[in-house]
Amino acid sequence: MKEHSIALSTPADADEVFDLLLNPSRFSCADIESVEPSEEGDRYALRFRGGLARWTQRTEADRAARVLRFEQVSGDFVDFGGSWEVTPDGAGSRVVHRVSFRTSVPHLAGAVDPMIARVLLRAAAGVVDGLAGPAVIVEGTLHDEIAVPSQQDPPVEKAHDRTASPGPTLAAAYAAPSPGAPLEPATITRRPLRPTDVAIAIHYCGICHSDVHQVHGDWGGGTFPMVPGHEITGIVTAIGADVTRHAVGDRVGVGVIIGSCRDCAECEEGLEQYCSHSVEVYAAVDPHDGEPTRGGYSTHIVADEHFVLRIPDALPLDQAAPLLCAGITTYSPLKHWAAGPGKKVAVLGLGGLGHLAVKIANAMGAEVTVLSRSSRKEADGLNLGADHFHATDDPATFERLAGTFDLIVCTVACRLDVDTYLSLLANGGTMVYLGITEEPLDVSVFSLLRSRTSLAGSRIGGMDETQEMLDFCAEHGIRAEIEVIDAAQVNEAFDRVRHGDVRYRFVIDAKTI
Repeated sequence: MKEHSIALSTPADADEVFDLLLNPSRFSCADIESVEPSEEGDRYALRFRGGLARWTQRTEADRAARVLRFEQVSGDFVDFGGSWEVTPDGAGSRVVHRVSFRTSVPHLAGAVDPMIARVLLRAAAGVVDGLAGPAVIVEGTLHDEIAVPSQQDPPVEKAHDRTASPGPTLAAAYAAPSPGAPLEPATITRRPLRPTDVAIAIHYCGICHSDVHQVHGDWGGGTFPMVPGHEITGIVTAIGADVTRHAVGDRVGVGVIIGSCRDCAECEEGLEQYCSHSVEVYAAVDPHDGEPTRGGYSTHIVADEHFVLRIPDALPLDQAAPLLCAGITTYSPLKHWAAGPGKKVAVLGLGGLGHLAVKIANAMGAEVTVLSRSSRKEADGLNLGADHFHATDDPATFERLAGTFDLIVCTVACRLDVDTYLSLLANGGTMVYLGITEEPLDVSVFSLLRSRTSLAGSRIGGMDETQEMLDFCAEHGIRAEIEVIDAAQVNEAFDRVRHGDVRYRFVIDAKTI
């Protein structure tokens, strides 16, 4: 790690300065949001270009040498440490502050590290000036680029200031360094606010099965290190100068899509998810700056206001998170194929998608049947709102239900005998795929001709429809059934998702990242 340093001259006595540095709770300057003692160490929150960098450090003091050595024990950096050294200098003293750090985004180090170093050293100068000033910078790594805060008049950037134009912001995250690798703590940067951007402090992020596929490289492509997560809820902390849809303090969510061309026929119809230039919240590339997009397994995110949804007050943020993918993925086809009174809807699979499909179809007024491999989840299915439950491992099920359903919503991602399930459709009925299979489907055209049935697919929903879904769920008391986990449990959760061992969605508590 590269060491950055700054040396300051102050008129205060060396022993006095050293004693003052022993009490970081007194540290105060424009760059420091807070310093709080804890059992683990001193918890720092440093303002960094519109956001906060947080870490906890433990400090050891050598009074005889007037040296303080500190090291991060947890926080936003991969590695972080340094020292304070105080020596007599004539009637005053000389204070040298050294710091070294490493973030989890080495390919951005050339651009980001100097900015981080500048803020850290400027904060150190401000601390000394505030405790034992006036302080004068006499030398340092970025000597020509830093001024003692009391000797300049810069605006103090605040996360809630609409007029601020914050630069890149550090965020803690969990990332997969390579395909198939376990997720691990990381530090990432979030882009500067653009005029129509919204900065969000993430509170919760759901774990979707597609996150597992992406991290394991099952679908190819993607960018690593990869920060997954497209079921994001949180609170607005800052907005760009031209934002009109959201305000600081709003409860909001971000789903799968964070960009589209906004000009094509699909976008004009409110079908941004089918835009050929749509940009996903992670595993994609931001067309504006060429940087990889990173998802919600993180503490903060920045997104254009058009792709930020309002979370109704009636929806808890943790139970609302899965609605941003699983909720809209099921709501959209149910609405498109007119599920409602007089319609018979079958939900194939009772998992993260299926349990919400049952709730939503029931709220729309349809007669709902759950088709599940066995009867193990029958009680759950009926409690969630299904009118009927049938086990597909019983061959008699297909005889009894032949020609029954107007719509089959397939939420499973495993290989099926598609022709057998098409036989359950009534004349003119549709089977719509939501789960993504890794192998091509085998289907006979005769299965489609026999009753003018259709085999279709559906992908999430547009922004207006997603907001409509959230409002619908709030009105009808629909919430995801979740298990909230700490971020450190994410790899265990991935394993359980792969084995179907979750009822019915894992949600990461972002404050544990």
